[in-house]
Amino acid sequence: MICPALGFLLVVAYAILWIMALVDVLRRQFPEPNLKIIWLLVIIFAHGIGVLLYFLIGRNQGTLPG
Repeated sequence: MICPALGFLLVVAYAILWIMALVDVLRRQFPEPNLKIIWLLVIIFAHGIGVLLYFLIGRNQGTLPG
C-alpha cells in the first residue's frame, strides 16, 4: 500500500507534467497544423501514456517560435 503522502506527491507531479505538456504543445509550431490538434487530443485522452509519448516523440516534431 502506498503512503498517502507519497500518493499525493505522485498525483501532483503527474498534474504538473500534464500541464507542462499541454502548454508546450500550445507554444510549439508544428510542420502540419493537424499535428498540434492530434497531440492535444493524445495528451488529454490518453492520460499518463499520452504525456509520456508527447515528451518522447511529439516534442521533437515541433519548434518553438523565435
